[in-house]
Amino acid sequence: MNANKNLYVISVYSSRTLRRTPAFIAELEKIFCKLNLNRSANYYILAGDLNARHVE
Repeated sequence: MNANKNLYVISVYSSRTLRRTPAFIAELEKIFCKLNLNRSANYYILAGDLNARHVE
C-alpha cells in the first residue's frame, strides 16, 4: 500500500446567489490549488449545501 495517498473531505456552503458568481468558482479553485487536488495521489470528496436559501 502506498502511504503517500491523501483523502480530503471538503464541506462547502453556498447561497443561491453566491454560487452563480465568479467568486464562488475562484474560491473552489483556490482550495483545489492549495491542497494540490490535481495530483493523482490526492483524492477528495466535495459535499455541502449548494442550494441553501438561508445563512443559518
